[in-house]
Amino acid sequence: MKQCIVFLFALTIALTNARDVHAQPDLKVFTDVEAPANYENVEGEPVGTSVDIVREMLKRAGLEGTVTLMPWTRAYEHAKSNGNVMLFTAGKTKEREQLGFHFIGPVISRTHALYKRSGEKLDVESLEDIANKQIVVGGVLGDWRTDYLLSKGVNMDLSTGFDLNIRKIDANRYALIVSSDIEMPALLADENLPMDSFEMALVLKKAPSYIMLSNGTDKEILNRLDAAYEEMVESGFLDKVAEKYSNILGYELVFTPGKGLHRPAD
Repeated sequence: MKQCIVFLFALTIALTNARDVHAQPDLKVFTDVEAPANYENVEGEPVGTSVDIVREMLKRAGLEGTVTLMPWTRAYEHAKSNGNVMLFTAGKTKEREQLGFHFIGPVISRTHALYKRSGEKLDVESLEDIANKQIVVGGVLGDWRTDYLLSKGVNMDLSTGFDLNIRKIDANRYALIVSSDIEMPALLADENLPMDSFEMALVLKKAPSYIMLSNGTDKEILNRLDAAYEEMVESGFLDKVAEKYSNILGYELVFTPGKGLHRPAD
């Protein structure tokens, strides 16, 4: 009788652990360096507006996941062929929608533009103008803006990171760089360059970015994360993130549902 009770107790524990494993599938969480949404602090830890949002979302959803910094192309390729992968901060493109990615947000909206060195005598009227003049533009591998510019016939010089782009254009490797009104000031600060050392040459578009999860991700994960994000919006957590990073960055960010974090003028 005693052996039977011990067996039943052990079986109950095993079934409980099995349910716990099913309730919390393994979730891989990847991001790249694209300040101020996601970047690395002096201790080597991932930080940023989107990193704060993701960590809080995982916490509220009752899910475990460690934010790992990885080059975008590598992370994106992994996400395209595996379920239960979170990747951020990402634009919503037709290709990604067709691949079955699930989007949460938007968490940030930016005015995407081409930048030139301040005072540079370079006048461009359109992407067609840039393509015809064969002006080289610095971009990042796997970035949706890179794909967009390439589709317009623009000659691109591609790097693995936005920080490398800044260094290249500062060293006169090319004339233009693709960035945004939110990330450009942070990139310049990281490279110890004056905020007025670059200026917009051509606005591309205003567009939101999201947290995305790969095709095949467990439905329970998606439901939990969707609910957690909505709760964060309603509780004012996103407003607190905007206030926190406004103080860190030295320029104002605000949160608006439907846009995410953005500059007040947008």
